[in-house]
Order: sequence, then C-alpha cells, then structure tokens
Amino acid sequence: MTKRFLSLLILLSIMTFTPFLTGCADMVEIQERDFVMALGISYDKDYEITFALPNLDAITGQSADSENDHFIRTFQGASFPEIIEKYNINSKNRLDLRHLQAIVFDPSITEKPEQMSAMLSFLNDNYELSHNVLVFFCSSDVGDLMAMENVLDGSIGDYLQKLNKNNKHDDTRNVTIGHLITAQGSRNTIAVPVLARNDDTIYLDGSALFQNNQTVHLLTREENVLLHIMLGEGSDYLFHLPDQTVMQLNTIQATSKYSIVQNKPFIVLTLRGTCQAIPATRSEDPKPANQLNLFIKKKLEKSIIPILTEEQVDFLNLYEKSSYKHRDIWFRYQENPEQFLKDLHMEVRVDFSLE
Repeated sequence: MTKRFLSLLILLSIMTFTPFLTGCADMVEIQERDFVMALGISYDKDYEITFALPNLDAITGQSADSENDHFIRTFQGASFPEIIEKYNINSKNRLDLRHLQAIVFDPSITEKPEQMSAMLSFLNDNYELSHNVLVFFCSSDVGDLMAMENVLDGSIGDYLQKLNKNNKHDDTRNVTIGHLITAQGSRNTIAVPVLARNDDTIYLDGSALFQNNQTVHLLTREENVLLHIMLGEGSDYLFHLPDQTVMQLNTIQATSKYSIVQNKPFIVLTLRGTCQAIPATRSEDPKPANQLNLFIKKKLEKSIIPILTEEQVDFLNLYEKSSYKHRDIWFRYQENPEQFLKDLHMEVRVDFSLE
C-alpha cells in the first residue's frame, strides 16, 4: 500500500464517518461537501480569504495535471460571514471547515490590529472551526503562498501540519488560532511561525511577535532559536563557535528570579542544561562549555535582549508572570504596564555544562 493511497484512505475515512458522529438532521453526502484544509487571509479595503481544498487526484497520483485551480478558491467581503455566504452562492457543495488544518495570515492584515481583531472574533464565532487549528504568518502575499498547493503533494494544509511537526521540539507547543483568540484583551506576546516560499517549496523562516492583535517585531531564524532557549524550550540546537568547534545543547532549563532593587524591578534569568561537542568526545575539559556559554550570552545581549529592553516588546511575558512571581511588582505597574519595561533591569546568566 503506497503512502499516497494510505493518506487518501485516512482522509476519506475521517470525512465519511464525521456525519454519523454529528447526527442525521443535517446530513450531507461526502461528495456534496467542500472540505477545506487551509485558509489564507489578507486585507485590502475588504477581507480576502483563499480556501484550499484537497487535491485527491494528486494524493493518489491519478492525475498529472498540476494546474488544478479549482482546488484554490478566493473570495472578498466585509466580514468572514459575508465571505462564507459568497462561497456558498458560488459552489454546488456545502463548505465544511471541520477538517481545517492551518490558517495563514499575511502582513496586509497582521499589521492592522482593528481588522485582525475583527477577523479573530469572526473565527471564534464559527462553531465548525476548532481552536486547535495551526496558525502561521507569511512574509509576503498569502495568495501566492496558497497557490503553492498546485506544486505540493496533495494538500497545503497537510503539508503545513507536517512542516510544523518536523520543526517542533517535543517540549514546545503548537501555535494555534486559539492562542491568538484568547490573547485578545491581554498583554501576552505570542511568537507565531513565519512561512516563506521559493519556486517549489514552503519553509519556516523565523517567527513574528504578535501582541495586541498585530505583529510588533519579526525574528530571524537565529533569534527564534534564542527565544526558545530563553523560554527553556527545545533541544539539539547547534552552535558553531569561532574556533570551528560545533556544540549541541541537549537539555535546557530556564528559571527567573524577580526582586526590587533600588526601587526598580530586577530579574535574573538563568539558563542551565547540558551540552556536548559534535562529534562527541570523552574529554572532561570544561573549556568548550565555557566558550559556548560566553557565545550564547553575547548572542542574547546583541540580538534579542535589546528587543525587550530597547524596543520594549515583552516577548517573554515578564510582566504577566510577575502576577505570580512577585505580586508587589505586578500591583505596582498594574495601572501602567508599559512603565514596567522602561524601569526593568535584567541580567541573563548562561551556565551549560558538558554531559
């Protein structure tokens, strides 16, 4: 049994038996449904949503035609419900969002907080749409990225789900539409994976810091790795030291201690864990670990900590954490959270040891 046939069998099984789990009152045959695997969302005077449907012929290898434009459908409207209505008017099949795997936003909407907030509310109100759907931002026009469905093997939604899985560490969470929805009305910052493309593939290219319904800063791939290290997430990160030594982080633990020094908030962030040289050696010489610690510390101080202290983007959600780390700090800045970062002094200690 081929991989493509197995993928088709699983997809059809899910789609076939879902109606029996939801009752018979509104039964629609499988061939009368449009199962959307991915949504691409942008904004230019009106919302524009691209719906990506699965190319079952491509999954089974039964068609050599790569220009299957009918698997990508785009509609504009003043709201998500209006776009859904337009879709239904122009389709003989019923729109089905229950198997949605990914939602992709482009800069035309992620840089407009009012429109982004309204779209998140629309998505929250759609009962078919799970809050566990993966979310991505892209660095260019989302319509061009969604058109890659024609050169990918089957479904762009399935591709993005596998891309996310292959690049996610066991102890890092998926970023979902639910995270963006629940962040509304809070000061939480979320690092959303950013997609980029070339002629024949889509790849991950850093992350976007999302706060108050808009992108506030873009992180490069290296900065994204440093962010996860500061959060104590992930493993197996590789670093090429100036002397050509290659070091790998095996485990990471991040702890923070809050205090008030000279009447200002003071946080010590300590990064600990284990590391090893690549290729592995039996040497107990601490020099490589010390070099790695200094290398990481300099990287943090040069590239990512200034985003926190100078640009005042709280990507570690330090103020929110003060609500249980140090209540006096939280109460002091409750009426003016922006002042917290202006007053903050932070020290980062890096102490990885050889495994």
